[in-house]
Amino acid sequence: MAWWDKLGQGIRVQRATYQLAVTAGLAMFSVAGGRVLLTAIVGEITEIVNALCNVSLQANPTVATATTTVLCAPLNVNGYTVGNAVTITGVPTDAMIPAANGSALPMMTLPLMIPIGDIEIVSSAAPGTGQIQWTLWYKPLDDAGYVVAA
Repeated sequence: MAWWDKLGQGIRVQRATYQLAVTAGLAMFSVAGGRVLLTAIVGEITEIVNALCNVSLQANPTVATATTTVLCAPLNVNGYTVGNAVTITGVPTDAMIPAANGSALPMMTLPLMIPIGDIEIVSSAAPGTGQIQWTLWYKPLDDAGYVVAA
C-alpha cells in the first residue's frame, strides 16, 4: 500500500474567497511538481448571489500541446445564500451539484487526474454580489505532485 492510500480524502487546500465576476478562467488552485488525483472540491457561498451567474470548473494544463478540460457543466448559483455549498460529481458532463442551506452534500463519486497547471473557475456574469470560498482535497499521483491556492 502506498503512503497516499492512507490519506483518506487526501490533503486539504483552501483558497481565499472568490468574488464572482465575468471570467473565462480564473486560476483558483495550481498543481505543481506532478499529477494529482482530485478527490473532492467544495465551494461555500460566503456572500449571497443576487443575479444570474453560471459557474463551472476546468483544468488548464501548462503543457503547450494539452487542452483545457471541463470538470463539470455550469450551474446557475443565483439566489444561493450564505452557507449554501456546491461540489462536483467527477463526471465532466454533470452539472455542479447544488445544495439547499443546511442540507447534506454528496461528494465526488469519481476522482479526477489533474495534470500540472491550474484548476480554474469559469463565471458567465458579474452578479453584483456573490462570493464563494473553495476547498479541495487531493492525493499526489507523482511523488512530487502538490496543490497550492492560486
